[in-house]
Amino acid sequence: MFLFFIPFNLFFMFFKLFDFSKFLQLSCFCLLFALVPKTASAQIIVILEDGCSHTYNQSQIEISFSPNPADNAFTLSNTEGLQMNQAIIRDANGYVVLQKNLNGKTNETIQTSELPEGNYALTVTTDCGTGTAQLIIVH
Repeated sequence: MFLFFIPFNLFFMFFKLFDFSKFLQLSCFCLLFALVPKTASAQIIVILEDGCSHTYNQSQIEISFSPNPADNAFTLSNTEGLQMNQAIIRDANGYVVLQKNLNGKTNETIQTSELPEGNYALTVTTDCGTGTAQLIIVH
């Protein structure tokens, strides 16, 4: 909770040094910065094909990966038991920069230390469908 109040109190003490518009810009920036977590998890939504939707009694399954943003590695995790076959990471131009066979695993750690910082598309293929999400890499 202190993250939300410290920036406002700090800028309020020095309010006379800034005009009102600068005060609002800086305080809003600090609030937004405090709300963005340093690491989080993200989800890949796999829309299940017809034959698989009856097996899992749902039309889609979430595969989570964390942390995102990733530094040296991230972990794919699937609590529904859906077997993952392949993970593909593409750069902003659509080129495959990393491809890993998952051999039906439900959890897997993928190393990203060799990839440069940036935004990537992470695609996971399964026997029942494919899903893609944004992966951010920072070192």
